[in-house]
Amino acid sequence: MPSASFHHRVRLPVPPATVWRALQEPTTWEHVGPVERVWDPEFDGDVLVAYRWSTTVGGKVFDGRARTIEHREPDRFVVDLDGGEMGGVVTVDLTGDGAETTIDVGLEVRAQGLVSTLAFPAIRGAIASGFPDQVEELAERIAGG
Repeated sequence: MPSASFHHRVRLPVPPATVWRALQEPTTWEHVGPVERVWDPEFDGDVLVAYRWSTTVGGKVFDGRARTIEHREPDRFVVDLDGGEMGGVVTVDLTGDGAETTIDVGLEVRAQGLVSTLAFPAIRGAIASGFPDQVEELAERIAGG
């Protein structure tokens, strides 16, 4: 099955603890990579460990499940996405120096079904052109939130 990787880095005017707290909010993950909508979050204490999400592939909406596969407060958060047709891993690494934080966001996305395999060139192109903006918007939501 085809796959692709993307990466973008942004500096935020907030401390790592603020970014970490924002990463535990389910809606923070909306519009990151293939994720369009998030609901039904699960927590272990203060850590977001799973949620449901949806994406649209070839005009059809697919529901998926995300689960946190690694979390190391306050500097790393990794989420595995399984959406049937689409899957992937979102990695967020945080580097802070007091009042500011740099976030490195990586996305590995993979086709997991016939529809997404056939549409993957378009999917890859859409993510490639939109991922930097998605990360910039993520940073704005975190810094403003």
